[in-house]
Amino acid sequence: MPLNERLARLLLRTEVALSALFLVVIVLCVSGQFVGRSLFGVGLHWTSETARFAFVWCALLGGAAAWQDGVLHRMDVLSRALRGRPRVWLEALVLVLVALALGYLIYYGIAITQRVATQTSSTLQISMAWVYAAAPVASALMLLGTVLSAPRWLRAARDATAAPDPDEATT
Repeated sequence: MPLNERLARLLLRTEVALSALFLVVIVLCVSGQFVGRSLFGVGLHWTSETARFAFVWCALLGGAAAWQDGVLHRMDVLSRALRGRPRVWLEALVLVLVALALGYLIYYGIAITQRVATQTSSTLQISMAWVYAAAPVASALMLLGTVLSAPRWLRAARDATAAPDPDEATT
């Protein structure tokens, strides 16, 4: 297996593991808040904010993993109709546009993260940069996953045949 594919798999496993870790934090915080209020009549003041911040990281890291794993929804009417070189060119164009969009998100994500670095959260009193950093970090991971997975995706596009039209399927 080529090095880029091994790195892509490692990156995917890391993204999934981190996303799962943040999901566990969310569940523990929400459960702790529920148990505290229900059994003891006292809410844990920090759990809501912690769960909210963990949700941001969980969603964005999960999105990065889903993108790299190819399980996000696609509008593929045109690419499914093409074969061979035209399909590869279209897929390459899509990958370039995605990379440009991710670069934009990284650049402005870093800018806004720096801008909010002096703000602190109301309950935990941590810098809001820790929360806002999820956007450029997840975008950078998506970009890295795109670069590592692009050869595999382009090979799949080259080898794919045009998909049959479901309206023309015979029963």
